[in-house]
Amino acid sequence: MTRTGRNSRSEHGARRRRRAPVAVLVAIAALAGSVGGLATGDRASARAGQSHTDVVTVSSAPLGNAVPGAFVGISLEYGTVASAELPGRGGADRVLAQLIRNLSPGYAPVIRIGGESGDKTWWPVPGIRRPRGIDFALTPTWLADARELTESAHARLILGINLEADSTAIAAAEGRHLVAGIGRRNIEALEIGNEPELYAGIPWYVTPAGQKGFGRPLTYNLTDYMKEFATIAGALPAVPLAGPSTGADAWIAGLGQLLAANPTLRLATFHAYALDPHGDAFRGHDCSTAIGEPAHPSVNALLNSYASQTLVKGALPYIAIAHSHGVPFRIDEMNAITCAGAPGVSNTSASALWVLDELFQLVRAGVDGVNIHTWRGSAGKLFDMHYRHGRWVGTVAPEYYGMLMFVQAAPPGSRLLSTGRDDTGPLRSWAVLAPDRSVRVVLINDSLTHTRWVLVRPPGPSREAKLARLEAPSAHARTGITLGGKSFSPRTVTGRLTGPGQVTVMRPSAGGYLVRLPAASAALLTIR
Repeated sequence: MTRTGRNSRSEHGARRRRRAPVAVLVAIAALAGSVGGLATGDRASARAGQSHTDVVTVSSAPLGNAVPGAFVGISLEYGTVASAELPGRGGADRVLAQLIRNLSPGYAPVIRIGGESGDKTWWPVPGIRRPRGIDFALTPTWLADARELTESAHARLILGINLEADSTAIAAAEGRHLVAGIGRRNIEALEIGNEPELYAGIPWYVTPAGQKGFGRPLTYNLTDYMKEFATIAGALPAVPLAGPSTGADAWIAGLGQLLAANPTLRLATFHAYALDPHGDAFRGHDCSTAIGEPAHPSVNALLNSYASQTLVKGALPYIAIAHSHGVPFRIDEMNAITCAGAPGVSNTSASALWVLDELFQLVRAGVDGVNIHTWRGSAGKLFDMHYRHGRWVGTVAPEYYGMLMFVQAAPPGSRLLSTGRDDTGPLRSWAVLAPDRSVRVVLINDSLTHTRWVLVRPPGPSREAKLARLEAPSAHARTGITLGGKSFSPRTVTGRLTGPGQVTVMRPSAGGYLVRLPAASAALLTIR
């Protein structure tokens, strides 16, 4: 996880990058069709010419690869699992398990456990004194809880291994106990270290007297990391490895060399945040930007094309390198805002619209999977879990609704279709050909104030369609979010959407479907 300045780098901190987050270059389609004005009235006013209509023309030719299975997952800190899995209180958190399963129907979801806490965790090793930078110890109880959650969610895990301790013995002991305690069949990969590019710039610990201790000297570089990776890899159990778990452009450059030198590295992992108030990691730790800067967290900034399209620049060659080695490329730590998120931005319905658009961007770029990072100290957490009156209850954040709409719109095996737009304005449009041969079109209105009218022209003869909406009182809303008319109760005990639902049956007119899209909302049009 990205780090901030703090007295100790616990899960309550957030590591900052010295550069903008790692990204994936997306080829932007050429502008086609008219860019409509702002609609303010009802259907009659639109037809009367008082507003313009955006046109989305869906092609029939699929683009790129199919949406992979288990594309959407979550990322947790080690301590977050412990807080959710309380011994003797009903076993695994069934609500959390259901929320995880919702994101990967038909496939084993991928949960990543690590982040900053990955370099602060160990299995106590006889004869070795606990290093100062470690503040979380794995136990048999933790392992049992993690295994129970994994099996309840039918998931597979990416597990972080401590690299910053710079100890082969510590890494080997941790790996052995994780594999033995959770089960080899439940492990997707062991991920060595977390954002090693920051080991020399962000303190690993701070003593009570204020003395800062760093995991590596200022001379530490990518070459040093590669040597350490090979040494630790040789000491770990024979399971697939993941890395380099970095968020720095300069460190991606060594991916080909790292893959070639380490045949057990079977998953390329990177980190990215849409808005990164980074500054210089060696200069300061305030995680702030000037209000006028594009990366300064705000609802407006999150709904700007900067937040989705700037995130996806620069790493396309490295996706190709990973794939040329037969290795998937996974962004296993991602969210809207680094530095623990921003209250009033990360936890609003704007995050749902952002993540819905972002996930499509990453599919188009060829990314093989994404893990949205959530932890109890972050404003960008996806849910809160509590044990009350003999059962687990959960509170679901707005961003989760956007993730769920993506899963409904683009199930595994779906192929992207062109919509004939560049989507640089407030209207974003995506279309897929789903495995059931339906055409599913997602429309996102990022305007905070204006309704838009959108004419969707399907690739073939028009038939009856169904329209479901993702809505909230406003882009700033933290509650009142609905998906297809349903929502999660304020204290869900099932992890499932509830309510009567609201799906509109639409029939074509004028060669397409005219959709009213309120401000700060999204819609899913399913054409069979």
